[in-house]
Amino acid sequence: MHFTIYSFIYLFTALLSIFVGVLAWKRKSVVGAIELFWVYVSVAFCSTMLIFESSSMTVAGKVFWSQVSYLTVPIIPLFYYFFVLRFTKLVKLKDIKNNWIYFIIPVITFLLAITNSQHHLVWNDFSQVNEKTNLITYSHGIWFWLGYVLYSYSLFFISTYLLYIYIRKNRFNPSFRFQGWLITIAGLTPWISSILYISGLVPDIDITTISTTISSVLFTIAILKSFLFTLRTIARDELVETLPVGLIVLDNENKISDINVFAKKLLKIETEAYIGLKPYQISTASALLLDVIVSDDPTKQIEMIENGVLFSYNINKKPINALKGSRIITIYDITEQLMRQKELSIAKNKAEESERLKSAFLANMSHEIRTPMNSIMGFITIIQEENLSDTDRKEFLRIVRENGD
Repeated sequence: MHFTIYSFIYLFTALLSIFVGVLAWKRKSVVGAIELFWVYVSVAFCSTMLIFESSSMTVAGKVFWSQVSYLTVPIIPLFYYFFVLRFTKLVKLKDIKNNWIYFIIPVITFLLAITNSQHHLVWNDFSQVNEKTNLITYSHGIWFWLGYVLYSYSLFFISTYLLYIYIRKNRFNPSFRFQGWLITIAGLTPWISSILYISGLVPDIDITTISTTISSVLFTIAILKSFLFTLRTIARDELVETLPVGLIVLDNENKISDINVFAKKLLKIETEAYIGLKPYQISTASALLLDVIVSDDPTKQIEMIENGVLFSYNINKKPINALKGSRIITIYDITEQLMRQKELSIAKNKAEESERLKSAFLANMSHEIRTPMNSIMGFITIIQEENLSDTDRKEFLRIVRENGD
């Protein structure tokens, strides 16, 4: 074994990767932390194998350690892809666990690497050991280009695109935007280094793993300085997504920059491909609702019929000072509030009508009772006279009885 400067560079990369992995593991309860942990565990293992590869004195020894490193080399882009999916909230952890099919190509790549001497699909030739650098040059076979490069670069491309969407979505939030750019640069650094290596612009040494050092530093900054995997950002996200209020952010070109779950349901958006669209491009949404969203009215109340049910919404708009012409739109569902007000109004009208009927009834009864009572009281007064004959008294008592009845 002959340790060179490259061996120490790989050692430094391995140690730094372990450090980032430990930081992520300490925050394993937060979305994306577990995936990032596995990314840097894989990088640390690969770097460790490359320490032995760079210090080995023979071609056979170097090839052996390169073969062992392929246990994690093909899955590093995959774990990074999983991390991006989780970080951008596109999938849940249980969905990732069920996607075992993603590992088929990495497993095949590893098996072909350790059996390369029988088919030469991963490496088809090796140079002699360079006396100055103690390194060899690998000539790659067809599977390296199809099974590793094409597969890995596809995952990196998709991950970068998703992060770009994430940055656009959160461009009005400086903290989130900074996170997105850090993670994007951290992910692109090994990718660009890999392109330089396989294109032959950087001969002899694979700088992909070495460039991971830069990536590790950026992720460390993202974790420690920009609140990545902290309660603050998670709480904000959970709050926005669980609010019973629709939130839509439109930029100065009336394009959707952000939208929460309630608003997506209201606009009938079922996919994530809404960033950068104008509201009128959402054909599933109500034309009335779209008109109100893009109008200049600061506040407006509308009513919509959905599935035969009448819904009422109060829509408010507030300008965003950071970007002139942009605004935050809040949509409040006031259907139940209006129904309660209507029910209270009906109950009040019924109470008032009942009071009026009672008063009318009492007035009518008072009138109806007053007439016979006057007769009764009058004849009782006459009956009390002493000089009244028995015949008249009987007649007057009959009249009193009739009026009483």
